[in-house]
Amino acid sequence: MFTIPNLLSVTRGLCAPVFALAIYWQSWHIAIALFLYAIVSDLLDGPLARRAQQTSNFGGRLDHSADALFVFCGLTGFAVLGELTWVLALFQMIAFLEYAFFGASLGSSLRASKLGRINGILYFVIIGYLLFLMKLEINSTAGLSVLLFAWALVITTFVSIALRMSARRSSRQPSS
Repeated sequence: MFTIPNLLSVTRGLCAPVFALAIYWQSWHIAIALFLYAIVSDLLDGPLARRAQQTSNFGGRLDHSADALFVFCGLTGFAVLGELTWVLALFQMIAFLEYAFFGASLGSSLRASKLGRINGILYFVIIGYLLFLMKLEINSTAGLSVLLFAWALVITTFVSIALRMSARRSSRQPSS
């Protein structure tokens, strides 16, 4: 439980509210530093755990939870500034909770669908893109491209939730 990979996940989760505040206060240097830490720590924790033979269901769930919290805080921070729709932050968190609590039994590992993995990456992409725009003061508002991207993510997140729920429902139905 007390391993370096898990410590990386825990610190990423603890950085999440600070990240949201940095976005809200428009402290772009701090927000970008925390964003880069989140990416690097996420890329390192899994390989470090495998190399040290410290993988566990707990560590996997901790990693996914830290990612979800960090993304949620980033999406929320930009929603407060009016750069993203609140619907995206809400659906992202609903998707994670559905995935974490119903996607697998608590004793088994989590396995995201292909669409879920793509969405997870794209949440980081939209946050990174907005950080880039804000830091460089390219545009005071995100613009139509970010709006369309955000709503496309809302739709794919909804589809991901619906597909997972449908698959779970069909796996529980007795065959005739």
